[in-house]
Amino acid sequence: MKIYVVPQFVILNNSSDNAVVQNKNGISQLTDKNIIAFFNKLDELHKNKFTENFIKDFFGSSQCASIVNFLLDSQLIEEEKNFNLEYKRTVVFTNSQKMYSLMLKVIAEKNSNLEFNYVNTFQSKEFVSKINELLNDRLIVLIFSPLDLNEYTWACDYLRKRNALYCTAFPYNSKFYFSNIYKYEWKNACPKCFISELISSLRSTGKFYSMPTFQTVIDIIYNENIKFKIYDFNNLSMNLEILKAALELADSKRIEFFTSTHREIDKNGSSNFDQCVHWELCNCLE
Repeated sequence: MKIYVVPQFVILNNSSDNAVVQNKNGISQLTDKNIIAFFNKLDELHKNKFTENFIKDFFGSSQCASIVNFLLDSQLIEEEKNFNLEYKRTVVFTNSQKMYSLMLKVIAEKNSNLEFNYVNTFQSKEFVSKINELLNDRLIVLIFSPLDLNEYTWACDYLRKRNALYCTAFPYNSKFYFSNIYKYEWKNACPKCFISELISSLRSTGKFYSMPTFQTVIDIIYNENIKFKIYDFNNLSMNLEILKAALELADSKRIEFFTSTHREIDKNGSSNFDQCVHWELCNCLE
């Protein structure tokens, strides 16, 4: 039986015959009393998943198919995706000698499910050759330090075209980030969506002062010197959390969590998680 997911939503201008539902996909105006009552019921029960039987019990069997089609077309609900792919090995690529040495020293001997590779640049025959040798049951993790946005975009596009299972990691704005795990056929938000949303949210100028923020300076540095190393992997607390993140990614049993969640690691070695969303200008849904 199919399971449907209800994206987190809020109900605005709520009345019995006219309501507005807003979620991550946009805004929908509802005028059907039964559908409005249905969303109020979901809100009351704090229900973010339901089966076809729940729809049948609420609307009746005769209306079930048409109601489901309307809710799907309006992006008010989504079919639950099955991410039960158990990859057998995690392969890490990095352009940082320090990160490569650190992971080899601390992790490689203790975890046979992790493999590490150093590449001087991702846009190289060496990287492409190694990717082509990998089997389909591999998770590919790309760690960029320094972060070159052109190289990042190229690598993401290359892996997307191969329908590879992958995620990315990089230092940015004095923190370290891991994107969600992405695979083209799943149509979930991709690592390009993540970094684009991140940069868009951080890039700004002072609201009350006619001076650039720290983020603007960082962007200038990246534009002028794309090999400038913002993070040199000398922070023990952050390093330990980065290694922990790599080990957690190597556990395929947690794939459902990491397909929709990105990770932010601060200088104190603390991790924060948040949901990934599609960036409206990304081509990952094409």
